[in-house]
Amino acid sequence: MGTLYQLSIVIGVLVSYCINYLLRNAGASNWRWMFITGVIPSLLFFVLLLRAPETPRYLFMAGRPQEAFTILERISGRETAEFEISEMRASTTDSHPAWRVLWQPGIRRAVVVGFFLAILVHVSGINTIIDYAPAIFKSAGWKIDAALFSTFIVGLTNFAFTLVSFWVIDRYGRKPLYVIGSLGMMSSLVLLCLTALTGRFHGAIVLVLIMAYLAFFASCIGPVFWTLVPEIFPNYIRGTAMTVPVLTQWIANAAVVLFFPLAFHRVGKAITFGFLAAMALTQAIFMWFFVPETKNKPLEEIEEFWKAAVRSGPGLERGTKDVIVKA
Repeated sequence: MGTLYQLSIVIGVLVSYCINYLLRNAGASNWRWMFITGVIPSLLFFVLLLRAPETPRYLFMAGRPQEAFTILERISGRETAEFEISEMRASTTDSHPAWRVLWQPGIRRAVVVGFFLAILVHVSGINTIIDYAPAIFKSAGWKIDAALFSTFIVGLTNFAFTLVSFWVIDRYGRKPLYVIGSLGMMSSLVLLCLTALTGRFHGAIVLVLIMAYLAFFASCIGPVFWTLVPEIFPNYIRGTAMTVPVLTQWIANAAVVLFFPLAFHRVGKAITFGFLAAMALTQAIFMWFFVPETKNKPLEEIEEFWKAAVRSGPGLERGTKDVIVKA
C-alpha cells in the first residue's frame, strides 16, 4: 500500500509536468493557468472522498466492529476479514492509543526514529528536484521550452523507477534499499556539486545526473519510506504514532521548498547540492545504525528491538545486535 501511495503521487507529478508543458505558450500569465488546473483534481478528490468509507481499523476502535467486518469482507473475503478482525481485537485488548503512550521508553524511541526519517527524506533534496526542475534546467542553460520538456522526462523517470520498487521492495528488504538509495542520491548530488564547481553545470549532464538521482529515490526511498515508517510502530499505537512523521514530513517539505530558491541563487549551486548530498549521506548512516529491518518481521520482534535499544542506552547498536541474535 505504501508503494501504491507513492505511485499515485508520482503519476500526479507526471500529469502536472505534462499540463505545464502544454500551457507554456498560454501567455505571460501562463503560470496562473498552471495553478488553476489544480482545482480540477481537487474537486474530483473532494467528490470521491464523500463516497469513501471509514477505515476498518477506525471503525473497530470506535466500537463498530460489524461495519469494520463488512468493509473488510467486501475487500478481501470473509476468511481474511475474520483474521483481520481477530488481529485488531488482539492488538487492542491491553491498551488504547493515547498521546501519553508515545512517551513510553520503547515507543518514544520508535517515534523519534520516525521523526528523523520524515525530516531526512525531504532535506536530502527530493522536493527541490521535483518542484524546481524547470528552474534548475534554466540555470543549466536550457531555454524555457526545453526546460519544461525536460521536466516531462524527469516525471517519466520518476514513474518508471517507482514501478521498479514494486519488484525490489519485498525482494531485498527495506533497510538495504534505503541505504543503497541514499548513497546513490548522494553520489548524484556530489557530481552535481562538482559540475557547478568546475563550471560544467550545463547541458545534458545535468539532466542525466538528476535522472540518476530520481532513479535511486523512486526505486529505493519514496515507496520504502511509506512502507517502513508504519511498520516500526506497534499495532495498538500505530494510528496515533503516525501523526508525528506525517506532520513532520509536511513541515520539512514546506521548509525545504521555501528556502531552496534562496540557497540556490544566493548561496550557490555547489554549496546547495553539497548540503543536500550531506543530508543524503546522513540518511544512509541513520538508517544503518538506528532503524530495524521490518521485512517479514512480526510486530513482536520489532517491539523487542525498541525495548532492546532502550536497554542498550544512548546508542542503538547493541540493541540491534540483541534482536538480530534472537531472530
